[in-house]
Amino acid sequence: HLPPLRVEVVYLETADLCRPDAFSDEIKRLDKIARDRDEDSDEARSASEARTAQAATMKRAWVFRQVVDVVPQGGKCVIFLERKALVERWAELLSPLVERAAGRPVQIWAVTGDTSDRERDRILDAYEPHPGPAVLVATRQSMGMSKNGMQQSDLAIVAQIPDRPGD
Repeated sequence: HLPPLRVEVVYLETADLCRPDAFSDEIKRLDKIARDRDEDSDEARSASEARTAQAATMKRAWVFRQVVDVVPQGGKCVIFLERKALVERWAELLSPLVERAAGRPVQIWAVTGDTSDRERDRILDAYEPHPGPAVLVATRQSMGMSKNGMQQSDLAIVAQIPDRPGD
């Protein structure tokens, strides 16, 4: 038996995606409605979903802080995530953050299961000798265990961000 698919309950501006406090007002509003209704109400489930999103945002904010601390000094970072959509979104969000912190362009690669073997190998061949700063964001499955870039990195993070109930 699989849990129901998550319903999106809160939409945040891009600038707010790393601000866990951005969820507080929505959680308070849903909690107030849920108190007046049954605990299995849509509002109670939505409040739970908002808390899950808040927890995921707190994890994302922590990871981003770690990357922004390492990369501007010329460091290299590899981040492994579970899902293609997260890899693509995180690469997009990290780019301006690390470039602003570094004060210069930073090479960021994204590798998912949709990345061809040839392209993945090309990216790894570029990442491994790259002097830094550089970031490689990938799904764990897309990189395999034998050649993953971790040995050439100053920071390696494996993040599991919940995005469905039960994850």
